Amino acid sequence: MSAGPLSETIAETRRVIDRIARTELAGAVAAPPSSAEITAVIVAFLRKLPRSFTVVVPGTHDDGLTYDALIAILASQGRDFLAETVQLTQAVRAALQRVFSRATALPSVAQLRRAAEPAILDHIEMRFSKRGNADVMMAPLSRPYAAWKARTGRRGQPIGVLTGDLRAAFSRKAKVKWRMGA
Repeated sequence: MSAGPLSETIAETRRVIDRIARTELAGAVAAPPSSAEITAVIVAFLRKLPRSFTVVVPGTHDDGLTYDALIAILASQGRDFLAETVQLTQAVRAALQRVFSRATALPSVAQLRRAAEPAILDHIEMRFSKRGNADVMMAPLSRPYAAWKARTGRRGQPIGVLTGDLRAAFSRKAKVKWRMGA
């Protein structure tokens, strides 16, 4: 009977910590971490990723609402562009693996966060495109609103995009804010 993936990850993480402790106690220079050691640190970081951050978009939309309020309204209507999904986590994992694949030391939480931020924002921004929101179920537009959108020449715009102002503000101004203790 083999141990499950969680047990294997915990065991690998313990081996990494033990190696670091032995190296520091011996006063020696640590050998570069193995790919498995880097992956173990990334996986441990990703386990805490859900609910560990929020995204803020500073500024005000033309209609007077803050962008954050507009995003909250869209979420309340079943259009949660900031949803934390498995696909978002996978995109962050791929980005972290690319950044740290040849690291000479294990990345710190601060380094992991800095490297994760662009991946988080890029993935969420993709949801504002016509084909990009497949990982989030979007509530359909109401018939009257869809008809109005068509009459005003905006039929081809994806859900959540009318003028493109929110999408542009997200692209230029969005920031990841990490929650304390996460």
